[in-house]
Amino acid sequence: MNDDNVLPTNVVDSSSSKDEEALQSGFLETTSLKGNVKPLGEKERQGFHKFCRVGMLRFDVPSRRTIVRDILQLHIDMKTSLMKQFKESKVGVCLTTNTWTSIQNINYMVVIAHFIDEQWHLQKWILCFTQISDQKGENIGKCIEKVLLDWDIDRVFTITIDNASANSMAILHVERK
Repeated sequence: MNDDNVLPTNVVDSSSSKDEEALQSGFLETTSLKGNVKPLGEKERQGFHKFCRVGMLRFDVPSRRTIVRDILQLHIDMKTSLMKQFKESKVGVCLTTNTWTSIQNINYMVVIAHFIDEQWHLQKWILCFTQISDQKGENIGKCIEKVLLDWDIDRVFTITIDNASANSMAILHVERK
């Protein structure tokens, strides 16, 4: 039996705009921030198109341009929501950093925010993942400062830095600002 001609029993076959929006949103989540991050080119593979034709009869795979636009809007919406949570937090935000050097000798740094939401759930969000020139305290401090400004964070409870030799210098830089 040829599987190409067999339709599954849970096929989405609706022409309502709400269903189309739900399909678009679900697709966006599979290719972006909320789901497992996949290269945008992956959606152009034949197998993916076959999956969409079989599983979602009326779903048209959006163009790369549309996907990029939607991912950027998703990022803006998520950032706005997160910034609102930071402002509403009663105790402030805890930041952690991690720095490392790749095998190509490129330095990277990540800044993660930790906070308790209104339902008393621990939240952890990556605020910044960036390349840095070196792992000295001054550069780490500048990166933390930029994150605080970009995310409009004014109440910091703690900052934990993984680079022991740079801890004091990074914190001094942030305190001066």
